[in-house]
Amino acid sequence: MTHTRAGWWLLAIILSVMIHGLLFVTLNKRKLIASPLENHPIELTQVRLTFLQPSPTEPEPEPEPEPEPEPEPEPEPKPEPVPKSKPKPKPKPKQKSKPIAKPVSPPAAPTPAQEPPVNPVSTAELRELYLVSLPARIEQRKSYPKMARRRAIEGKVRVSFTVDCDGSIDKVDIQRGHKLFKRSAAQAIDLAQPFPQPPAEVTCPLQVNYAMAFELQ
Repeated sequence: MTHTRAGWWLLAIILSVMIHGLLFVTLNKRKLIASPLENHPIELTQVRLTFLQPSPTEPEPEPEPEPEPEPEPEPEPKPEPVPKSKPKPKPKPKQKSKPIAKPVSPPAAPTPAQEPPVNPVSTAELRELYLVSLPARIEQRKSYPKMARRRAIEGKVRVSFTVDCDGSIDKVDIQRGHKLFKRSAAQAIDLAQPFPQPPAEVTCPLQVNYAMAFELQ
């Protein structure tokens, strides 16, 4: 609708311009062919223009829906072919039975060499291993005193105590050393407790004696 109206208005404007142009040309011709009486006024004819309003366009009819195609009829099933009778198979000739091979027994695996019997650890060795493990446990908790490190003091202390069958210790004695080292040794022993129980074969209580060294590296 908008495009149709715009076309009508454009056509009306073109017609109006053409009519005004014709009037302008005719007036110029009259001035050139006029009589000597130039002072006489020229009468102008009035022209009225009427613009036709475009008639409203009717809406286009909607296309009718196409008819749906009818479903095609299903094809009739073809009759199954009658199976032909198969010829009887000819009897196969009997094969002669082959003699059954006797299973061969695998060779006997070699007997592994017998390992020598492990000598049991003696009670003395168990006692020695346990007594060595206790100082190593204490050394892991030992710390060098800061004051002794600043003064570059080195030394050793003598540590002794007894261990009962449940791992508890008694009669702790720390001798022969600087007081800073004695204090650090006592703290290491406290941090190392509780100690593991001695082996059942070892008699208790056990006496532990070792020298705890404090050396600057």
